[in-house]
Amino acid sequence: MGDQTQHDAARIELQELLLTAEDVNEFPRKLALVAADGMGSGISCGITLHRDGRPATVASSDTRATQVMRSSTATWRGRA
Repeated sequence: MGDQTQHDAARIELQELLLTAEDVNEFPRKLALVAADGMGSGISCGITLHRDGRPATVASSDTRATQVMRSSTATWRGRA
């Protein structure tokens, strides 16, 4: 598969994720799963969305990513 074909497929997959997400929390959760899966076995992904400069939504691909994200968010809040 050529680079352009891969980019097109990825773009379509992201558009479908965005358009089918039921709420603002579902899209980053699905995106984290797709990102981790696309990188291969043993890869975790975490996404933090910020609103007004503060972490508002945290999504992760698995429990390992969730633990890292919680730790990072707690550290960030400690500095606020």
